Amino acid sequence: GVDTTSDGINDDALNSSFQNDLSATTRTPWSMAAGVGWSSSRFTVQWSGEYYGAVNPYAILEIEPFESQTNGDTLNFAIIDERQAIFNTGLALDWRAMDGLTVYSSIAWDQSFVQDETTGLTAFDEIASAQTLQTDFVHLGFGAAIDTKWAEVTIGFNRAGTSVEIPRNIEFPGEEEDEDVSS
Repeated sequence: GVDTTSDGINDDALNSSFQNDLSATTRTPWSMAAGVGWSSSRFTVQWSGEYYGAVNPYAILEIEPFESQTNGDTLNFAIIDERQAIFNTGLALDWRAMDGLTVYSSIAWDQSFVQDETTGLTAFDEIASAQTLQTDFVHLGFGAAIDTKWAEVTIGFNRAGTSVEIPRNIEFPGEEEDEDVSS
């Protein structure tokens, strides 16, 4: 069973509804982007910004109410979407260290459009949010381009990070912390 009442006890329940011809609606935010760059004989600096407008709450998908096979209650369900306005920005620097060698670096901030309070599908509520991961990302990039007579080689590294820890809800066999694997 699943804890459908949030009391810590798994409840036995069966609710199923097969419905045809349901329609889904999606909306995208108004957005705009701009970028500028400056270059000298040894350096290039580039900046870009993106603005995404808010999207007011709306239902992506709604089902017709149906009767629960477990207790006879009338069940409703809808998946909703709502987005807050965000501004993302990035900055890049290229340095021509010498003929045939360019070193580059970049940083970008990717803000989350998800509202602070959301309800996921596993909450078994009448309304679930289409987006539930509320986190901001920072992307760092570093690399070099080497230009020779025979080939141009580019080597790079990109790292994305966030302050939110995403828990693993599934434990696979053999991953128990106290398990003695030495025998």
